[in-house]
Amino acid sequence: MRKMDFLMADGPVPFVKNDQGGLSTYLCFLSGDQVASLYDQFGPDLFTRSTRGVLPVRFGWRRSLVETIDNHPDLFQAFNKGIVLAASSVGLSKEEGHPAGIQKLSDISVIDGAQTIGALFYAQKQRHSDVSKVVVPVKVLSGRYVGHNSVLLTDISVHLNTSDPHRSSRDLFGFSPFAQSIASLSISTPSPTNGTFWFFEKYTKSFGEYLRYHSIGKSYRERRAFLSLFPSNQRTTIADLANLSLSWDGRSFVCMRGSLIACREYFSAVDCEANVSERFFKEFVAKVILFQAFRKIKRNSSKEYLPIGLFFVAMAYLNFASRHRLNLTSIWEMQMTTPDLDNVLQRIVSIIREHIVSAEQSSSMRSMNLWLRSADKLDKLLSSPVPRDLSESLQTFLSAAD
Repeated sequence: MRKMDFLMADGPVPFVKNDQGGLSTYLCFLSGDQVASLYDQFGPDLFTRSTRGVLPVRFGWRRSLVETIDNHPDLFQAFNKGIVLAASSVGLSKEEGHPAGIQKLSDISVIDGAQTIGALFYAQKQRHSDVSKVVVPVKVLSGRYVGHNSVLLTDISVHLNTSDPHRSSRDLFGFSPFAQSIASLSISTPSPTNGTFWFFEKYTKSFGEYLRYHSIGKSYRERRAFLSLFPSNQRTTIADLANLSLSWDGRSFVCMRGSLIACREYFSAVDCEANVSERFFKEFVAKVILFQAFRKIKRNSSKEYLPIGLFFVAMAYLNFASRHRLNLTSIWEMQMTTPDLDNVLQRIVSIIREHIVSAEQSSSMRSMNLWLRSADKLDKLLSSPVPRDLSESLQTFLSAAD
């Protein structure tokens, strides 16, 4: 994980401190250029524990922040509620004869105030405004909970933003070190075929936020070149992670209850404080490629009703039919499915649809969706013998036995 330590460039900052409830709260004031430098230095990584990221300036209330910076910088602290930061530790100055001041914030993240920080950064970098005259009230939270309990920080962020539209509930799972490590790998692990990336949106619209940050000061041609590194069909979400992981493990019926329930179910079963391996990320991308191949079958089918849930079941059936030995590494390396594998996937979809129609004595939308929501009916399918022709076709795509 990236080291997020912030040094006070203008020297120690005076503060008032209160210790209560296992938290140390520091109240202080920072200049506008110091606050803008937070985003300049760390970018969107600052907001992994905030229920909101930086929105575009076209939002009226965000535009009013920039207008205040330009026209009434001396009134900014009166109009603005300030920002709330979390830090695993606060480094204080120890100069003899001088009161202690905040010198360093370790493992920093923003809990509230993303729009304030974004407005100051935008005004400084794109409008070339003098933000040094702006004064911003700052609250810093530190203590034993802050470095190890992301749930507490998320709860604080939600409460601070109760009057504002914040991220959807499933986005809150994106604050975990588990999801953050996937996001980090997604921008540091290039595709082996063309050097592009599979961007992982750990929260809603995080790609737009990432793109805006890296577009500052760039020409149109440079922005287009940067955007080309992240093809639209190579952007995945936290809902994709939950749905495909659950389906692969034979729990596709959970996905039929909605992405929020799927995220809750998935993240309750993983170690949210752990970092994932590069192998985990590559296998996740391989599952995305497989699911996209299944979805092509849906697009090419004009006669049969194929609900999205059927493809979640197909992911489970593929894993079980291959006895958990499908060569996901090969799919990652090719970044595609072969025509022969596509035929296997088509056969699996046909087997599942025929099984459902036979079991329900109907091919109606209602009958299919009722079947897809049933754990018992899925178990019965997965425990049934795999057709011999499918079993033989799958042999080509299996990895060596452990």
